[in-house]
Order: sequence, then C-alpha cells, then structure tokens
Amino acid sequence: MRPPARSTPATTGPLDAHAGGRTAPGTRRPLKFEYLVTRGSITRDQLAATMVEARDQQVSVESLLMLKHEIPKGDIGHSLSLFYRCPFISFDHHVFVSPDLVRSLSPERLKRGGWIPLERDGSVLMVLTKDPYDLPELDAIGHFFPHDKINPAVGFPDDIRKLIDDTFHGGARMFKDLGGGEGPEFEPDDADASMEADVKDSDNAIIHLANQIIEDADHERASDIHIEPCSLTRQTIIRFRVDGTCFEYRRVPAAVARPLGTRSR
Repeated sequence: MRPPARSTPATTGPLDAHAGGRTAPGTRRPLKFEYLVTRGSITRDQLAATMVEARDQQVSVESLLMLKHEIPKGDIGHSLSLFYRCPFISFDHHVFVSPDLVRSLSPERLKRGGWIPLERDGSVLMVLTKDPYDLPELDAIGHFFPHDKINPAVGFPDDIRKLIDDTFHGGARMFKDLGGGEGPEFEPDDADASMEADVKDSDNAIIHLANQIIEDADHERASDIHIEPCSLTRQTIIRFRVDGTCFEYRRVPAAVARPLGTRSR
C-alpha cells in the first residue's frame, strides 16, 4: 500500500501533494486557474471558453484543461493548491481508505458532496474534496466527524469519484461487499468467522480484487505476490516482490485471505 503523501514541494506522481501557496498580507489571492494563465499554459479567453464548455457538457473544467489544452495534471493541481491554500492530491488505485472512515457514509452522499475522508492521524482527519471552500459541505463533514480536526486537501472531481468507487466497490472496500458493516455486533473472533463463512472464491468482490491485484502486480513487474493475514491488525496484508524486495501494496479484511489466495493461485 502506498499511503497518501504529505505536503511536499511541487512534484508529480501518484498521490503527490503540492504545498498550498500563501499570499502576503495586502496582496490579492490568485484566481482559481490564474497560475496556468500566468505561466502561459492558457489565455484568459481560452480559460473562460473552457469553463463555459465544461458547464454545457457537464464535465469538470480540469478534465477539459487536460484533454483539450494538454495541460499537465500536476500543473492544474498546483494551480488548485495555490488557490485553495492546501495540498493537491491525485488519485491512485493503491490508496487504501480505512473502512472505519466510511462506515457511516454512502457512496451517493460522498459523490453528491464531492469529498471522501482520506486518512486519520490522531485527531486530525485529512479529507479530499473538490472544493475546500464549500462551507455547507465542510459543516456536513464536521457533523460526520465531530471529534476530528478537519484538514482539507483538494482533488479533481473525477479523481474523487474514482476513489469513492474504488473504495466502495473495489477491493479496498471489501468489508461492505462481504457484509462486514451490517448485521448484529460480534466479538472480533466471531466477526471474522462469520465473514469468512460468507466469503466464497466465486464472489464478484473477490474476483474483482484478485484481478486488480494481478493487473497491478504485472504493471509493477512483480515476481511474487504475498498474501499475509495479520492477527494483530485483523487485516490481510498484500505485498509485491520487485527486484528481490518486498513492499506493501494494500490491506484488506482478514477474512479475505483464504478465498483471495485461492483465486490468486
């Protein structure tokens, strides 16, 4: 697993975070995509036309800037970071959103709001959102997580939807597909036993996860895939061996280990 990166200088790559810009007292805060205009990536007239086109086609401005004007994603993200004064985070399939963070949320609600909780560090919760200045949604996030200090990061709307889908319907959200978030309360051992009884190697969720792991392992040129149940964290750790070195790829619920191992052989 490759966890979300912390704020760093403007570098690109999966889950890169660009440090938010700060404006000196008395200076004007940049417009949303002013960085792109200033560096000559697009003219103001082109930007205005692109924003109108995005609204008419009901697509994100960011997607048109990349597809139509061939502006690098990292540059667009840096512009958003400067505008919103927070890190920019790009989508990556290796991101693991803890089931505990989304247990009380639905994908429909998250897509409607354009945000998803990303990681918790103590009492600080990083939330990836398409608009860190959307005060009603920030209030809603505070309602869902009343005991956390919310630390927003900005992302592309399309990326956030992909992450929501990957979390709820991909391998990273196995506990919902396996029934782990519903039903009566169990002691940990009973919960694992109940989940394992319901998990079969023919389940669509297992097939989806196994295929995703194999595809990513091939992309990483991994020689081995290790599926390691961990009793301490009650999770299954999946590792890839690349050039003789093992690294953690992602974590899934412990009950997935046996059927996943069967599908991956």
